[in-house]
Amino acid sequence: MKPGSHLLTTSHDLHRRRRKPLEPFFSRHGVSRLWPVIAETTEKFASRLESLKGTGSVIRFDHACSAFSGDIIGRICWQDEDGFLDDPDFAPEWYVKASTMALPLTAAAKQERFNDSKADFAGSQGPVTLFKHILSSDMPESELSDERLAKEAQLLLGGGTASTARTIGYISYYILSKPEIRARLERELQEPMASYPANVPSLAALERLPYLQALIKEGLRDSTVYEDPSDFNPDRWLGQIHPNMIRNFVPFSRGSRNCLGMNLAYAEISIVLAVLYRPGGPQFELYKTDESDITHVHDFLLPLPKLDTKGVRILVR
Repeated sequence: MKPGSHLLTTSHDLHRRRRKPLEPFFSRHGVSRLWPVIAETTEKFASRLESLKGTGSVIRFDHACSAFSGDIIGRICWQDEDGFLDDPDFAPEWYVKASTMALPLTAAAKQERFNDSKADFAGSQGPVTLFKHILSSDMPESELSDERLAKEAQLLLGGGTASTARTIGYISYYILSKPEIRARLERELQEPMASYPANVPSLAALERLPYLQALIKEGLRDSTVYEDPSDFNPDRWLGQIHPNMIRNFVPFSRGSRNCLGMNLAYAEISIVLAVLYRPGGPQFELYKTDESDITHVHDFLLPLPKLDTKGVRILVR
């Protein structure tokens, strides 16, 4: 039996056994339990931007988005407090850390389990992290090798960071470049975000905001199967929607091998757009960034723009 992540497991039965312990964390109920972590990290992201107020700083917004999503998946996996958002430059080489940290963090979790009995480890104080849950599950020891768990960790850290961050940056470009979109979003967010951060809206409340959710769907859709596919048009998701649009909306795939983290991705994207673009939120604008910097032209598993892009850059006012 070859060690590896659940995603790259070809056997259907083995894939199911490897994925099953992960599913409670990424189910809709699981994400609702993670909401405080997601909300806390979002507030930290906004605070980082607000701390630059008046400096005229230019930052790589795509790097900042990766730091945000990377911190969330890191906390879910290990309650890792060494956050990317703490890096002055938003950890542009986050993927190096994600690759190198997987094995030692996995080994540390296994050592903690070795020091305790399985029952004591499962019931020990502190948050139940994803890898603590896996190590306390009924998976056979052959599935808990350092090598296999490290590959699982690399997958979760990479997938949980890059895809969500890319989507946030992509949607943000259009919010920042089209005043009418930003103004309309601000109007919708005025009431639910009026007392933020003292009162953080629930995920369910954000899901009831039609224009916010239309923006997210437009940022996730496959550009080849819709009318005027090159236009960023959130209105296509409002009002009467043709069934073909729903049938062709499969950004996370379907079936037993659909994206494990889709509920988490929706939650992260919903709250970060609501916090950053609420009335009175951080003030920033695009800096020397045009549509070619975010248009999908390469498929490297993750859709990416031109290779010489300088990313989504923003000027913090």
